[in-house]
Amino acid sequence: MFDKLICKFSQTETIRPELRTIFTSFITFAYEYDSIQRYFKLTDEKYGTGEPFFVHLIKGCIIFESLLKNSETGNSIPGKKTLNDYLKNEDIYTGLGLSSQPEGINARIYLFKQILS
Repeated sequence: MFDKLICKFSQTETIRPELRTIFTSFITFAYEYDSIQRYFKLTDEKYGTGEPFFVHLIKGCIIFESLLKNSETGNSIPGKKTLNDYLKNEDIYTGLGLSSQPEGINARIYLFKQILS
């Protein structure tokens, strides 16, 4: 699947350079998944570290934010924005199939967890 996508994308000369960078990052992100899975299967959870998971998660968030930023809707939002800002836009969150704006991570979530404990 990736081979066909790579060939098609790399032969297109009309693609903006920043999208080529995002595409390359996405391909490496996808290929890293198997090695991260192997790491967790080989590592005892008592002595291992979650760093590979968190690094992979952050990379995925950066790629996702970059795709939103370079979309038509993302380009129409003025100023320097974060992933949270993009997800507040109704066109974006409905385009992602969400019925309401995602709440995100904030203090209320942590307070709610403390109340339940």
